Amino acid sequence: MNKNAKFIWYVYNGNQRSKNKHQVFFKEQSNLKQAAVAIIFWTPNTISSKLPTLGQAHMKSICSQSHLLELLRQESFECKLMVCQRQFNLRDIHSNEICFPGGKLDNEESDFEAVIREVMEEVDVDLRKHQTFYLGRLPNNIEIKDAPKGLKVCCHIFMVSGEQPQVTLNQQELQDCKWIPISYFYDLSDKIRLGKCTQSFTFFMVKSFFQKFPKMIDEIVRNFDHGLFGQVDLGMKNHLFGFSLMIFTQMCNLVLSEQKEGREYFGDIRLMNSIVHLMDLNFAENTFIGKLCDWYFSKMYKTYRIENRVEVRRHLGKL
Repeated sequence: MNKNAKFIWYVYNGNQRSKNKHQVFFKEQSNLKQAAVAIIFWTPNTISSKLPTLGQAHMKSICSQSHLLELLRQESFECKLMVCQRQFNLRDIHSNEICFPGGKLDNEESDFEAVIREVMEEVDVDLRKHQTFYLGRLPNNIEIKDAPKGLKVCCHIFMVSGEQPQVTLNQQELQDCKWIPISYFYDLSDKIRLGKCTQSFTFFMVKSFFQKFPKMIDEIVRNFDHGLFGQVDLGMKNHLFGFSLMIFTQMCNLVLSEQKEGREYFGDIRLMNSIVHLMDLNFAENTFIGKLCDWYFSKMYKTYRIENRVEVRRHLGKL
């Protein structure tokens, strides 16, 4: 693969031969960089449970279904999730995206230590100074392919009780931060959107391929039929999609069980799995350039793709 390629692909369908194509598995590779992400809940209520506090946390602890169910049973209607939005930067392929606090690990730093530090640096919230409970980390690390290298992301889940943390944004990295009620996700019927890649995202994807034809790039970006993907409207300037939606979906999947409690509290969250299906980019096939790009990316990434808008709309009709 061309070393100058700087675009990123979300590997959320794992092994094509696996039974669950949308379960993410991380294959150990020594050359992958590491990063950590924090999923932070807040509730004004006092939590009387056996959940470990931050001081008792162990970074290898797997977030269990029982932890999340206990959380939802006790605090469901007063529980909020911290959601941020990245700053606008044309040089950053993740520019303007909805995200969770986090970042890359420093030298000799564990992912648990990194996520505590990143939360402090990005939103000025010191989790160690609040009544913070540690719910564990997501069981499967997520891999983001950044050609020619990759990135291993570990997601840790926290619950802050009592006084709501005061947020001060790092303006160089974030432009917004909100606490979204978890009940907002109970009914997604009017919040699902069919999005398109921005021109900056398309530019990153086609730049390397057409780098020998610089005069063509602007024309391609203007006329390229940007891929379609599923996303969720959060009432912010951008929508929840891509990597952040993958993280949230994986967390919610822990709640979806045979137990009635899981279905009761997150009945509509099952739609997240359908949304993930829609995140596969649908490249244009009505022009030669579209067909060429479609062939190129399918060969490069070998991902499952929704073939046309009719099928996309059919999927949306089922939601």
